Amino acid sequence: APPAKGDVVSIAYDPSLVESVGVSLDMQDPNLAALDAVALALDAAPDGTEMIADLATGVGKTYIAAGLLDYLAESGIRNVVIITPGSTIQRKTVQNLTPGHPKFVRGLRSNPMVITLDDLERGVVGAALADDSVFKVFVFTVQSLLRPNTADARRAHRAHETLGIALYEHLQHADDLIVIADEHHVYASQSAKKFHAAVHDLHPLALIGLTATPDPSTESKIVFRYP
Repeated sequence: APPAKGDVVSIAYDPSLVESVGVSLDMQDPNLAALDAVALALDAAPDGTEMIADLATGVGKTYIAAGLLDYLAESGIRNVVIITPGSTIQRKTVQNLTPGHPKFVRGLRSNPMVITLDDLERGVVGAALADDSVFKVFVFTVQSLLRPNTADARRAHRAHETLGIALYEHLQHADDLIVIADEHHVYASQSAKKFHAAVHDLHPLALIGLTATPDPSTESKIVFRYP
């Protein structure tokens, strides 16, 4: 069952699961250490905690994100949002999570249902949103998360035919939501207040930022650093 939503994130630190995920994904030492540090930080973090993994370019954030998804899925989480700075990285992220695609991350075992705003009208997505047994990964650009002054944002915030409520509102009601922000520094320096307001309004258990160049203002939130 998904962790209960309360004062503390109930994702108990499981070092054996970290190790198992690392073996499946054949993770390099820095990636495994980053996953372990985030897993440990999640164990006692108050709801809504923002934490950052600072990883040098080329270390392989893709594998850390994949490791996080497997760790979260096997810890009972069923709703993860991945935020990307634009459509190019959004497409690459979807490809990384799509079995059979040349860019699929080999060793990923959580088999997520990947959902973008373009997928919303598919009936199978509506059914999955109502099914707590399905591990769902929503991949959004930052523009679609911010309040409705873009076409994508309007799609995220308007009532959905199948759901009867907007996708954004649906995510607000999820009691086990984790947000992963790729290239986190982009959101710290641009539209920072709007971004944090939009994420805060989702009421996630945690916001996990991945970046090679953390914004100086986020220094206190760094839980792992590999220069």
